Amino acid sequence: MKKIKKSMVLSLALCMGLTSASAVAGAQETLPAWAEKQMQSWVASGLLQGDESGSLRPGASITRAEFIALVNRVFRFEAAAAQAFPDVEASKWYAVDIATAYHAGVIEGDDKGRMNPLSAITRQEAAVMLAKAFRLQSQNAGAYEAFSDAKDIAVWAQEAVSAMKEQSFVTGRENNSYAPKASITRAEAVVMMDNTIGKLIGKAGTYSDTVAGNMVIHTSGAKLEGAGVGKNLYLAPGIGSGDAALSHSKVAGNVYVQGGGDHSITIADSTIGGSLEIDKQSGDVRVVLQGTTVIPEIVVRSGGILVNEMDSQLANVVIEAGTDGKTFIVKGKIAHLTIASNVRLILDGAVIDKLDITAKAQGAQIELNASSSVTEVDVNAPVSITGKGVIKQAVISVNGVTVEQEPQKLQLKNGVKAKVAGTERTKDSATSGSNPGTGSNPGNPGNPGTDPGTNPGTNPDPVGSVKTYGKREVGVPGALQDYDRILSGEAVIDFRFTFQHSIFPVSEKVVTSAVDAQGKVWSATENQLKYYDPYGTNAEEVKVYETGTYFEGSIKALLIDGSYLWILTDQSVSRVKYM
Repeated sequence: MKKIKKSMVLSLALCMGLTSASAVAGAQETLPAWAEKQMQSWVASGLLQGDESGSLRPGASITRAEFIALVNRVFRFEAAAAQAFPDVEASKWYAVDIATAYHAGVIEGDDKGRMNPLSAITRQEAAVMLAKAFRLQSQNAGAYEAFSDAKDIAVWAQEAVSAMKEQSFVTGRENNSYAPKASITRAEAVVMMDNTIGKLIGKAGTYSDTVAGNMVIHTSGAKLEGAGVGKNLYLAPGIGSGDAALSHSKVAGNVYVQGGGDHSITIADSTIGGSLEIDKQSGDVRVVLQGTTVIPEIVVRSGGILVNEMDSQLANVVIEAGTDGKTFIVKGKIAHLTIASNVRLILDGAVIDKLDITAKAQGAQIELNASSSVTEVDVNAPVSITGKGVIKQAVISVNGVTVEQEPQKLQLKNGVKAKVAGTERTKDSATSGSNPGTGSNPGNPGNPGTDPGTNPGTNPDPVGSVKTYGKREVGVPGALQDYDRILSGEAVIDFRFTFQHSIFPVSEKVVTSAVDAQGKVWSATENQLKYYDPYGTNAEEVKVYETGTYFEGSIKALLIDGSYLWILTDQSVSRVKYM
């Protein structure tokens, strides 16, 4: 047992603005040994304040309002307008604290809508509040049964007590009882919260701590460099619209992004064992991933921007409820992106392998910018997809879907209707790829053969390999062997190939052109082939290929087939691998 120093209480009293003689009354009080370290630390950090006499009263009970105020000081939740509880007067000191915690989802009223702010908080109520604030879930829902009085724990508190017990954030009293309905003492409250917090960072600077438990950062300008967190990391609302960073650090559990703004939350060369959850209560947050960062899953529940600057893909990103009506922007490579809310999603320079639009995404707006591409999109809700980006395959399973651009391959399930590229569609189609689709003359495109050339890899030239065939040579798709008849209108080409007439009808001498799967433009005069990116940073840069290089004779038509450009001339057929 130890007595707290008078000077510490005086400091506390001044912090509270209490300068009268009564503010330092009872200046020497005894703190229990098992709580002494935590209580002194909390006083020093300003988290714990005394009563009007400056006393901490460790053995006294703590009210619900006081406990809520402590939780708010840890996370620094954004203050909210007063919530209407019949027993909370707007003029009381705790009114804003209660409204703030309610808005953050930490508390709720009883079955009669009351908050009971001046009632002593019970041990099971405290566990529930902390489990909500720290987003804890039990791995074993029956863990609470380890306490000798488990039968006395209310059903609504069992999950929370189990989660706190599993993490060793709570311990029992005598005889291993939890005493769920007993009032929690002020000392017990501090120890329980301190165990749950782990390490609290409240000043800007660089930290390299390794902790076995959780870590909470509630200020802007903090950076973890070579740090280790054994459980979860909370980038709390106290960061505001400021910044925080992780570099060469490891977090065994989840990382919760609840603060930050345009000044990014940056994670570089770090490993997160659980998920990264982006959930800022108000406003947007920008999260940037760099280097060799590894994150199994990212869950988005608020507006903002996710920027993947790494060469590697993000494995799994899920946009969940909470983003309804908000805007979220994605940049970079993602293997699997799922939309489960009515969000406005902007894919800006994004490369997505699989985009899943679930039934929960009804009304969502997906904007696919010209610099973005999606290999496959599976649509299970009425949504709109707009933009100039490339969709290689779209599978639509519900009515009411609008797709501005033409997917290279379109599949409509079970008689579904969709508006695609300005027209209502009721049948599958393919503009490129291996599926010839249906139509008046589906034909058989034949086997285009294997790639006879090699891909130079880092060669800035867009052409990876070229093969020139004679008109009837083996290796030319059957549908192209009569290309001279196709051009004259005597035959119909299989629409597996994207046959595009000139998109430059006013350009002098241009006889044909095509837009490839990357959004790049190929245009040709009879003796010259040009290639450029109209949406790129070097839109004015044009590559020129003369006759005798990638083709022989006079160019008559250009066709796009997946990663190949076919050049049809009056003498030959050339296949050019461009990606």
